[in-house]
Amino acid sequence: SLSDPDSKLRHKPGQRKHLVHRAQVAVDPKNRVIVAVEAEPATGSEHEVLPTLVGRARFAGHAAREVAADSGYASRDSYEQAAGLGVLAYIPPKPNAAYQDAIDARALMRTPAGVGAKIDRMVHAEGAISELKRHGLTRARGRGTRKLQLQLLAAATAINLKRLLAHSDAQDATDAQDQDRAALHPARASTPGQRLATATALLALLTATLDEIGRFTTSDTSTGS
Repeated sequence: SLSDPDSKLRHKPGQRKHLVHRAQVAVDPKNRVIVAVEAEPATGSEHEVLPTLVGRARFAGHAAREVAADSGYASRDSYEQAAGLGVLAYIPPKPNAAYQDAIDARALMRTPAGVGAKIDRMVHAEGAISELKRHGLTRARGRGTRKLQLQLLAAATAINLKRLLAHSDAQDATDAQDQDRAALHPARASTPGQRLATATALLALLTATLDEIGRFTTSDTSTGS
């Protein structure tokens, strides 16, 4: 929106300039769930959000020992931040970067683990972003970064709820075969009650987020852009 003070004029090669926000998304590739989101003005460097995403993922219970990102996150600061957070960073450096961290990162990306991390990022992270767009993230629904953050949370929660329900369907189909395993490892058992509790919590979060969006919409009838 031309009246949104938080939107910034940006463009990508081959695209016209337009006003945008920036949405950062962290995904657990193993479980295909979104573990952290962050809405921010499209200014500065993307790497600045790395500590925030790692912190939120860990707050949600994820170890976040490794991070894969594209070269937009590459910088001296990003590699130093990752090291300080105890994170192994699979971030390809800029082509002409010649400082030591960049040289080490380039070598890491050529290893089998680095190639696998790149594939995970392209399949799961980029896939999650595409799915978020199908859940209304092609445009901001209100003015301001805070409202976009709520919109991100609502869409991410809806996607995670879909993942949980799909997992529950698959789990129910194999519960009979897993009974002995669950008896041997009760801490790992995923019971219907546990899945119901998680689904209930996600629905409560989604409802609260939508209520908050509705409260903002009442005071700001613009749909934004």
